[in-house]
Amino acid sequence: MAEEESGNSPAWEAVGTCPQCGAKVEVEVGDRVLSCRYCKTSLYIVQDGPLGYRLPVVDEFRGEEIIYLPFWRLKGLRYKVFSETGEVEAHLLDSTAPATSLLPEGVSLGVRPQAWQLTLTNWPKNTPQTDIPVEKAIDGSAVDKVFGVRVDQLMSRLIGETAVIVHAPFALREEGEKVCLREAFPDGRQYCLTQGEAGALKEALGKAGNHAPMRFLPLICPNCAGALPPDHGAEVLLCPNCAKAWWTRGEKFGEMPFALLGELGEGQRLFPFWQLDFSAESIGLKSRADLALWATPYRITPKEWGSDNCSALIPGFKIKSKIFLRLGKIATLFFTGEHGPPRPEKGKINAEPVRLSLKEAVEALPVILSSMVMDKKNRLPLIATTEFRILRARLLYIPFALERREWRHQPSGQVIPENVLIYGANL
Repeated sequence: MAEEESGNSPAWEAVGTCPQCGAKVEVEVGDRVLSCRYCKTSLYIVQDGPLGYRLPVVDEFRGEEIIYLPFWRLKGLRYKVFSETGEVEAHLLDSTAPATSLLPEGVSLGVRPQAWQLTLTNWPKNTPQTDIPVEKAIDGSAVDKVFGVRVDQLMSRLIGETAVIVHAPFALREEGEKVCLREAFPDGRQYCLTQGEAGALKEALGKAGNHAPMRFLPLICPNCAGALPPDHGAEVLLCPNCAKAWWTRGEKFGEMPFALLGELGEGQRLFPFWQLDFSAESIGLKSRADLALWATPYRITPKEWGSDNCSALIPGFKIKSKIFLRLGKIATLFFTGEHGPPRPEKGKINAEPVRLSLKEAVEALPVILSSMVMDKKNRLPLIATTEFRILRARLLYIPFALERREWRHQPSGQVIPENVLIYGANL
């Protein structure tokens, strides 16, 4: 597998306001966990759609009427599968693009927002809705231009991405017969609008309604009232006291089903995997035995596998792509059995946060399968064009023990270096 990733992935910082005490709180862009060091409150941000952040207004524009226009900012690993070599490549994609068609052609934030402190914000008043979906705004073509486009590319998937809205301040200025849109943030540029563009923008601003504000859920376990861990970037929160897993369902926490693979030993850490039972009968994947035949045709499978569903284990934590694919492949093929929920009487549970959402795990399924199959020439085109039907999804926690600076799964010998977890936490 080819890999194009930098060794470090620094976090992009922002500042928010604690709704409990009003203090300023440092947050990471895209993180829904807000922890206040002053009042010791930890909250989970609930909002329809992506989180929003506001760029600062420079002093030159103080007193002028400021309008905010939305941009997408997206960061994640883009996987590509190629038919000729059977390779799976991964590139880090970190980009911004307009989220509204009201902006004139050529307007771009580029990398400039990363030099300034953003402010976590509700949708600014009288700001137009987004009308360009993130998939259309940022399609990865910039990465292709850098690394080259290959004609044998079968599929591309962006996995584990963080997508947020950056609200950029602008000022509308009329200079004679011209209408100019001036960036009101540092290093701002000016764009001249046509009469049609200016009219459409003014009309949209006049029709823009108010958006629902951010809501907050206290990080308190609904089952035992214990404190849930304020793990940044977490999609699922595992209570260390009662061993219940929670994710947001509307305006409250809902329980997430999970199981434990094997016994939890002293000092071990639980690593989350998404267990996806699936079917793709159109290409002959109906049972676990079928999947094993595709991946390990030399292996004699147990008879009962013929009646088991196809099942894949997708790492639920963010790591470098090479390790992500290796763990997904090995776990899917060789990790079997389960034990049930961990027992809280053994002490508090140490678990790696679930930072890869269920939706992203489903997106990753064909990529993991592509890395597994032996007959790539015939199988990869089938995987790339098939719609997989998900029959069941849950979390499966697997214990790993720390040896030197690596977390090791004793039965299989699979290891996860500590440093790649730090890298993944900042993706």
